Amino acid sequence: MDKKDKEILIAIDKMQLFSSSTILKLLTYFKSARNFWNASKKTLSECGLVRENEINIYFDQKKIVEPSSIAKTLSEKNIKVVSLFDEDYPEKLKNISDPPILLYIRGNPSFELETPAIGIVGARKVTTDGRMITNEIATTLARAGMVIVSGLAEGIDSEAHRGCLEGGGKTIAVLGTPIDRIYPSHNITLANKILDTGSTIVSEYPPGIITQRYHFVGRNRIIASLSDGVLIVEAAEKSGALITADFALDFGKDVYSVPGSPLSLNSRGTNNLIKTGAKPVTSANDILEDYILLTNQNSKTQELSDAERELISALITPLDIEKLAIELNRSISKISVLVSSMELKGQVKNINGVIYPSK
Repeated sequence: MDKKDKEILIAIDKMQLFSSSTILKLLTYFKSARNFWNASKKTLSECGLVRENEINIYFDQKKIVEPSSIAKTLSEKNIKVVSLFDEDYPEKLKNISDPPILLYIRGNPSFELETPAIGIVGARKVTTDGRMITNEIATTLARAGMVIVSGLAEGIDSEAHRGCLEGGGKTIAVLGTPIDRIYPSHNITLANKILDTGSTIVSEYPPGIITQRYHFVGRNRIIASLSDGVLIVEAAEKSGALITADFALDFGKDVYSVPGSPLSLNSRGTNNLIKTGAKPVTSANDILEDYILLTNQNSKTQELSDAERELISALITPLDIEKLAIELNRSISKISVLVSSMELKGQVKNINGVIYPSK
């Protein structure tokens, strides 16, 4: 898709008249955004993909919408736009049945998805215990090199992002609001920390539009699709967080749940998930063992994998992560995950960023 077509697509999306699936059908029918933009009312009516009232509103909107001007404003606000047709559109998101036609991104546009990503969502009205376990799990997963995906909402979502940042990891905040609106507003400070540390804020909704209730459901499908697994912490029986779990199941992702007291309303949803097959999680290791083969946290006698044996062999003298990556000809992110796994198993020690074999 060339620059002009992309500008037109952004302008069409800004109108919020058509769903992503309808826009995709229109682009397929007209072969390009430019052809769709230049089509007459008669031609648009004959295609049979949009209603007459939508066509009338669309042509009224076209009179006041200037594609190049909208694109320029986005650029000035440091908002990157990635279309479904771009090479850097997330592959995980591309493969769902209703992918966003456009993603609006602030911060790191790469999504850092070379390493496993875990979505963490839950109640907005969270307990002290809920905050503590969320922070602890997110921090540990981040230190192990995992990406944390959440929705920057009140409660569990916010704590997941905070814990990830405290663990020195990368996080992806998926908004149910326009990319230029942080909700709740007191999370602006947290949003700025996410950006300042090289992480990502993303939304499928362009700046300036009015937030609708269904936008948050749309946000949940993005969280589930970008994640390799989803952890639910504190959710009432009809919590919106359970929608994210449903999406994760539909997408074939792992679903995890923190169990709670049967007397707590905030645990009814999470306990029900466990009853129906979600893996119970009481520490980050319950998740790590599924992704980096953590089988016995402090065992030094367990059999080493080929990758672990290779890393130990490279530590004739202590090395930092970057030098290890060069020595083993692997990416820094993969070496970080491997080192974190081996550290948890007691096979290596990380002292001020330098890796030593355990004695």
